[in-house]
Amino acid sequence: MRLEIGALIEILYQVGFLTARPPGDTDRPGDDGFLGVHQVQQLNLDAVRQFQVHPMFRNYLGTQPV
Repeated sequence: MRLEIGALIEILYQVGFLTARPPGDTDRPGDDGFLGVHQVQQLNLDAVRQFQVHPMFRNYLGTQPV
């Protein structure tokens, strides 16, 4: 079975591992603009160009945001 990248992103987003920055989102002071699945009703993940690992998982993995 071969999993397409879009399907993998969808799975990782739906389980909360990834957060997404909606297209056209502008920088706001104190807000990185990344939203989790629990924060938005619908989001077209095919249009999203920026994802990041949820801070909880980043902390566990010992990584930093890019």
